[in-house]
Amino acid sequence: MVEQALTPPSEKTVPAFYEVEKRLQGVAASSPWLKGQVCGPVTLAAAGKGDVAALAPKVALHARWQAARIRVLGRQAVIALDEPSWTAPLGAAEREAMSKLVAEIRAAGAVVGFHCCGKGAWRDVLALRPDFINPDVSGGVKAFVAECGEALVQHVAAGGWVGWGIVPTDRAVPLGHSRAVLKEFLAAIGPLGEKKKVLEQSFFTPACGIAGLTPQQAEDVLRALFEVSRFCRCDHLGLPSH
Repeated sequence: MVEQALTPPSEKTVPAFYEVEKRLQGVAASSPWLKGQVCGPVTLAAAGKGDVAALAPKVALHARWQAARIRVLGRQAVIALDEPSWTAPLGAAEREAMSKLVAEIRAAGAVVGFHCCGKGAWRDVLALRPDFINPDVSGGVKAFVAECGEALVQHVAAGGWVGWGIVPTDRAVPLGHSRAVLKEFLAAIGPLGEKKKVLEQSFFTPACGIAGLTPQQAEDVLRALFEVSRFCRCDHLGLPSH
């Protein structure tokens, strides 16, 4: 993923994107949204690929390219900047570069947000006013809410979305415990405001990607994710289970 973010996008450099594109061509959309993802400048810089300010335009190029290809498929592009190495506050120049990056992606017609697995610098991320954030909260939603404090409250109040990475991908998934997981989640989001509003601006995801898991492990993660989402939709939002 690091090298892909530094080379011009093509079928050779991003074959998985082209494969998804081929599968979706001519297929009726079950959802108006389609998510793309690119490695973020902070993580690229941590990998020794340069400085954040110089890397941000390269990332923007990939993100805009993905957004344009997704639009051709008739979907609304959702672009996630993957930043697992963004664990500490940035300097002023780096923050400015990241702010410009978010603005460029948004100007390309995409919804833009950040995914950080593990310990993310979420106050710094939220200061960029992304459309969504996708934290790993499989270790505890309450601790994440407390850590982000008022910045997270303001994000939700302003209409920002939160993709709660609630199902772990680094350990066995406790199948059959979804209602208990959801109950703990609902208690933890209390400080963010009116529960229904928060839920309407929430979605659930695995804590991190599942590409490195076995097929059985990936199925377990997705099954647990479906259960949590279904119980939330049916029991607390009055929506269909599918």
